[in-house]
Amino acid sequence: MMARFGFYAAGAAAMALAVLDLGGGLVLALAAAAVPLALGLTNLMPFAAWALPALVVAWALTARTLAPQADAGLPPAVLAAAPPAAD
Repeated sequence: MMARFGFYAAGAAAMALAVLDLGGGLVLALAAAAVPLALGLTNLMPFAAWALPALVVAWALTARTLAPQADAGLPPAVLAAAPPAAD
């Protein structure tokens, strides 16, 4: 049980950091972390404990690597997470 909780807690922590990096506030990051933790621990959707955080982490990494001018149509939270373009 403790290993299972640790696995889901690691996924929740990764998701919280990714959401925080995407420009969300601390409350939003904590709420986002609660989703995979609750779904995994209740065994409702155990795959969501790793699939959902993996998707959000990939989104945060992609937002950091895209040039801001290349995706001007994206939401401001994604654009804020991108690093400044080197001129």
